[in-house]
Amino acid sequence: MTAFNGFVAASGVNVDPDTAKNEKPPMPDISCTIGGIPRLFELGEITDEELAQQIGESQRTQTDGEGGVLSEEEPLVRMILKKAQSTYQTGGVPLDLVLHYGRHRNAAV
Repeated sequence: MTAFNGFVAASGVNVDPDTAKNEKPPMPDISCTIGGIPRLFELGEITDEELAQQIGESQRTQTDGEGGVLSEEEPLVRMILKKAQSTYQTGGVPLDLVLHYGRHRNAAV
């Protein structure tokens, strides 16, 4: 919900108050209403898995590690393909995909 709320704040989408809620599969991640009309949102975090492993190892060993270069294109394509191959129960309600970078705050890029 934190990522969705960040998207709402950044995009200016006017989600009706107190309507956003987490859903369970096979539903998409978030349901809400916008202007009284139901909407669904599937979220995906774009993560460079190799860099995430390096950061995790540095945190476990309490070392600075070697850092790394953030790959943006490959993780983005991988996430889009993963979400495109998924099946969701929507009942005909419009579904939007929201992709975000969320865990690279502490990465040495």
